[in-house]
Amino acid sequence: MTLTSRVWKYMSRIAGSPGEAVCRVCGARFKRTGGTTSSMIKHLRQQHPKEFVASGITFKGKRNLSKRTHQVGNCVVVVSNGSDSGTTEHPQLWNVMTKNADGTTVTCSLCGITFLWNAGQSTSAICKHLKVNHPTEFSTLGISEEREDSGGGLCVMKTEREEEVNPAPKLVSLLSKGSRASQIKSPLVNLLASRASHNEAPAVESQSTRKPITIHKTKKLDSLLMNMVCSELLPFSLTENQSFQQFVKVLDSQYTLPKPEAFATTYLKESYECVKQEVKFSLKEAVTVAVSVDKWTPVNADLQASGTVSSGNTFFYLTLSAHFLTPLWELKSMVLSSPCVSNEAGVEEIAHCLKTEFEQWGIDSKINSVITDQTPNLVTAVQSLNLEHGLCFGQALNFAIHTALKSSEMVTAVANRVRDIVNYFESSTELANVLYDTQNGESQERLTVHDERYWPSTLSMFRSYLKRHESVCAALQGFQSESNICITPGELNVISTTVDTLEAFELAWEEMCSETYTPLSMMIPVVRQLQDYLSEMPDQAFDLTSELQHQLILLFPFIEENFQCGASTVLDPRFKYVPFADSGKAKVIESGLTAKLSNKFMSEQTSAAAERGPEKSPPPRKRRSLWNKFDSKVNDIIEASSPATTGAAIEMRRYEESMLLRRDEIAPFKWWKENRTVMPHLSDLAREFLCIPAISIPAARLISKEGHQVLAKRSCIPINHIEEVLFLQSNHKV
Repeated sequence: MTLTSRVWKYMSRIAGSPGEAVCRVCGARFKRTGGTTSSMIKHLRQQHPKEFVASGITFKGKRNLSKRTHQVGNCVVVVSNGSDSGTTEHPQLWNVMTKNADGTTVTCSLCGITFLWNAGQSTSAICKHLKVNHPTEFSTLGISEEREDSGGGLCVMKTEREEEVNPAPKLVSLLSKGSRASQIKSPLVNLLASRASHNEAPAVESQSTRKPITIHKTKKLDSLLMNMVCSELLPFSLTENQSFQQFVKVLDSQYTLPKPEAFATTYLKESYECVKQEVKFSLKEAVTVAVSVDKWTPVNADLQASGTVSSGNTFFYLTLSAHFLTPLWELKSMVLSSPCVSNEAGVEEIAHCLKTEFEQWGIDSKINSVITDQTPNLVTAVQSLNLEHGLCFGQALNFAIHTALKSSEMVTAVANRVRDIVNYFESSTELANVLYDTQNGESQERLTVHDERYWPSTLSMFRSYLKRHESVCAALQGFQSESNICITPGELNVISTTVDTLEAFELAWEEMCSETYTPLSMMIPVVRQLQDYLSEMPDQAFDLTSELQHQLILLFPFIEENFQCGASTVLDPRFKYVPFADSGKAKVIESGLTAKLSNKFMSEQTSAAAERGPEKSPPPRKRRSLWNKFDSKVNDIIEASSPATTGAAIEMRRYEESMLLRRDEIAPFKWWKENRTVMPHLSDLAREFLCIPAISIPAARLISKEGHQVLAKRSCIPINHIEEVLFLQSNHKV
């Protein structure tokens, strides 16, 4: 039997099975019902377009081919849906398209792209090319778009721009293969050729063909912009900055930045209200909440808070933050508000302000502690609300170090001498150059300038001088008139001893600054470590050492007797009773915790009894029995051994007998989460005490100039938007 169809060039009959055939290219098998070859032609057209084009087969009859894309050399061959009966010929296409001499390709006169096309096939692919890449020329042709996708055919589109780093060489190669592409000096051809030589990628998408930005994306970009402005405390006028506008335009040319006025009035308010509802929802799941109060004053304190504080009055802000542990033992810290308070406000005004804020957030009945600084009116206001008050550990420790340094006449005198030397080198370029030359390969850094507002500055200045003492003396000796200002050996010993004494305090501050949250349970261990360090100093007669010991005793006289501090330390599985110097005080804390546990058991027992209803009275005892006395003793023991007593003691004993953790072994929150089923009532107490923070003021702001830069940035925020911005800055991740 003669095989007349051209498809048999790529197909073979199967011996012994006249109704089946196999593809020579891929090995696929076909059933030939009634001897037709349509299924084989369809397979060749869809799966092997290169061979299909080479075969010269004209596909007649109804077409129902899904749109497919195939890679053929440097070209992308697209098989489009459609039918021959619906083929639409547009004569005006040939004003911009040219039929090539081979009869199977056409070339775009505008950009030089070559298409595979046979007479009688659909021109929808060519129309789509013009519409996407040459929209202006396409609109002038007046082609109707009703049947644009009705036909089917093959078109060679541009190589895969989005997936290739540098498609220019392939496109140039493709354009050069067309019969007339090499003759047309298209701007696109020249651009691609130049970029290919410089290994650059062409632009992927023109502005006219980009999809318009969606409302969802616009809102998302607005939200991200809001987060950036609030988290970095940037001015609202950023959206009018020309450089920033150009930067955003390059990222997304269709996104329009909001105006500063709309940014402050609309976007800020909407974001604030949205996050506020989330914070309130989170606070509802808290059983107990600890509140820290950060009192701060704007850097430019002469600002007038129009509408809030009368003209001429100074003012301050109270930034309130809530800290609590969720039922899943996740620690959450959220800024609630930053009310503005007049400097002339008394205890009653401050107390009313705090009470109003607590009620507004629905935590007035959940607060277990309020941490503030040492401001007398603020402390008294908290106590007047019958709330447990805690002192900011960071500020108290900073105050103790400052007071000790000022009280040490020896250290103060030497610090003034070193500061004069440093200032002299700073003011004399000639002397600074001599010092630079005399260091001889050592670290040729400048001497550290002293800032008496921050005690770490004194420590840094002394360290810097100790490292360069010999070089400084050598430089000063070269100037006879200045040789008498050199530091003496006795003064050098004071500097060295001061550095050794303050190193432990520096380590404590570094730990507090590095931690995002410092729990109250750290207070007793840190103070105890500092006291032990000072007691082991070799020179106990050094006045700075004795002053620091005295200040620690003054500030923390009853630290182990404070129930909140003691309970937090005991319930921290890293510390328990180890940091207590007085075991008797530790027993007092243990008794207090046991009493609280008993109350929890009793309340549960009372609730369970109320649910069961009134108990039946026990049957009357028999008057005469051999067991009367024994039964009476058993009843007394049962009443004394109620769950309220034995349950509390059992849970406390389980905790005390549990293994002590190393400090860096596991987080206390994670440990309690894993052991809450073993000690359910004690874990509730741990959740109550471990959420209390030790500091209310960021540690970095107390000891460094960089920390105060935050206050300077806050002062640039408009007065009527400070509360919203600080709220969003802290809670943008909620």
